[in-house]
Amino acid sequence: MKNCTILVRNLLSKIGFLRFGSVVALTSLAAIGTYAVMDVGAHSGGITGRTNSPNTSTPGCTCHCANPSSGTTVTLSTTSGSSPLTASPSTTYDFTITVANSSEVDGGCDIATYSTNGLSAGSGLYTSNNELTHSSPKSFSGNGYCTWSFTYTTGSTDAWDTIYAAGNAVNGDGSNGNGNCTDNWNFAPKFIIHTVVPPK
Repeated sequence: MKNCTILVRNLLSKIGFLRFGSVVALTSLAAIGTYAVMDVGAHSGGITGRTNSPNTSTPGCTCHCANPSSGTTVTLSTTSGSSPLTASPSTTYDFTITVANSSEVDGGCDIATYSTNGLSAGSGLYTSNNELTHSSPKSFSGNGYCTWSFTYTTGSTDAWDTIYAAGNAVNGDGSNGNGNCTDNWNFAPKFIIHTVVPPK
């Protein structure tokens, strides 16, 4: 009888350990899963498909905040003129994208064209899915903004094209804030380019 009692106690102890171990395992997996969601949601290495181009099915940095923020301004500019720009064929134009927000510390961006052509990345950007995006978050200057440079090259025929961009101003904590708008994004006004071939 004594041996039976010892066996029952050992069995119950093992069952209790297994239950405890399962709780520990599930808790650990949940923690890893939460970290993974936060890390992926932040997209510190860039993301495409977020501009307001008609070709985009998921516009906006909605994993950070459901709606664009007027506190963030995103602009596209070139020293060659303003939108709509009358451009020469087969010509490369230098552009700058600026992301600004006085309450945030870092920025990211996504740049696309309606034609899905013409873009080339400058420093801190790379090409993905025919778009340009940041390779890592860029720190804001003391005036609350950051910039990237890129180029657009026109085609050889008469054509219209549009550059679209989205910019995200973030607090630098490496997460998407669970979508609670601790980071703030917005779209840039679209920049229209009209390539005109001179008559012969």
